[in-house]
Amino acid sequence: MRIITILVLLLSTTFCSFAQDNDENKKGIRYRIFLPSLEIGYVDYGSQELSGGVMVKTAIEYRLKTQDSFYFRLNYDNRRATYKITPTGLTNVIEGKVNFSDLIGGVGYRFGRDKLQWIVLLQGGVSFYDVPEFELNGTVLNLKNKGKNVPISRLTIGLEYYLDSNSAITLELLQSQFWNQEDFWKNNQSAWGISLGVTATLY
Repeated sequence: MRIITILVLLLSTTFCSFAQDNDENKKGIRYRIFLPSLEIGYVDYGSQELSGGVMVKTAIEYRLKTQDSFYFRLNYDNRRATYKITPTGLTNVIEGKVNFSDLIGGVGYRFGRDKLQWIVLLQGGVSFYDVPEFELNGTVLNLKNKGKNVPISRLTIGLEYYLDSNSAITLELLQSQFWNQEDFWKNNQSAWGISLGVTATLY
């Protein structure tokens, strides 16, 4: 419910800005900073240990030019999945929920000068998560979570439809790579995702 409320508020701000400013020739710094950007999507890990789940992406972006140029983006994203693990020495499958928080930044390029524009983006950073650890004490199985992190890189391609020079509806496809072959990433170190959202200047 909180996510839906935030998305509705951001959409309202986006459509209000459409009526306030239609001058695409303005090049001030406030027209180059897009904050916040909010997208909601789905991510799939292609793994038997992790199911696909919801992904919420938030970002701040600085553009060297308002159109057809390089830009820098910093993301803080949250992902949720269900894990299925068989602890060593047991035959039972243990299921549970796990949350991931990604802090990544990088550089991209935006193509086009019309309402419809394309982007490509390469980012790197760290993904934080809690990994379940099991301890067999006689006949009792104890479970505890241990905080860990894994280096992550992400390639994104996207399509943007501009409502005006300050706001757009976004559709992005991404492919992530996890660079430690442990925990959930022993058999498959990649994931793909799709997200839909909005982006706008701060004011």
